[in-house]
Amino acid sequence: MHLPARSDPAAVARTLRRVAQIGPYFALDVPAAGSVPLACLYAPEGSPVLAAMVEDHARRLRTGERRVAGSILFQGLAARLWSPMIGCAGEGLLLDLDPALVRWWRRPEGPIGLHVPDPGGWQLPDPVHSAELVHSAELVADVVLERHLRPLVHALRRVVRVAEGLLWGNVASTLMGAVQVSELSGRDGAGAIRALARALLGQPALRGTGTFGVGADFRRAGCCLYYRIPGGAWCGDCGLRPFPGRIGRRADHG
Repeated sequence: MHLPARSDPAAVARTLRRVAQIGPYFALDVPAAGSVPLACLYAPEGSPVLAAMVEDHARRLRTGERRVAGSILFQGLAARLWSPMIGCAGEGLLLDLDPALVRWWRRPEGPIGLHVPDPGGWQLPDPVHSAELVHSAELVADVVLERHLRPLVHALRRVVRVAEGLLWGNVASTLMGAVQVSELSGRDGAGAIRALARALLGQPALRGTGTFGVGADFRRAGCCLYYRIPGGAWCGDCGLRPFPGRIGRRADHG
């Protein structure tokens, strides 16, 4: 895929500092020590690490259902990748998240740490015309969907029985969650970010994962299973939630 012009490293650093102010999921942190390549989780030899992460997540969530823990863990990892990418895209930067460079580490609380040594990126096309918007979506999809989340979907399903469609629904949900958080921060470019997100939802991997309703609110087609953990509930975009004006029935928690 043809990439646009490489961005000036100093400009990338300034953009990342601004994006990090949106929230902890948007920051590319600098680890004190102990970070490892994120791509190690995707390889077959990384299965024991990923399986241990699922078990740890199950303990944190107080659930005996490994598929629930796997889904919520995956959702957190997807949000951690989408957030800085979407924040930077709002400023016209395609962040370089080369799997060979991105590193991660676990924290006792909060999102996993994510780090890119000497981060770089490319200038996204100005999304004035639909063709440029589609091209930008393809570029972002190649970095996040194809190089990270697709291999992570396959890796997770090697260690826990969870439906592939559910995981792609999590990808769409976390994408729109990153968009919403970025919008609520009051930053410029909200319209361009939402347009990019809609174009991303048109990518083959995400088609059919959700719809837009009144007020452009996103409703995913399925459910991440968060309601099945103790004290859990439906998420705001959950496909199990009754539509306004309709009588709905909550799914069985048994």
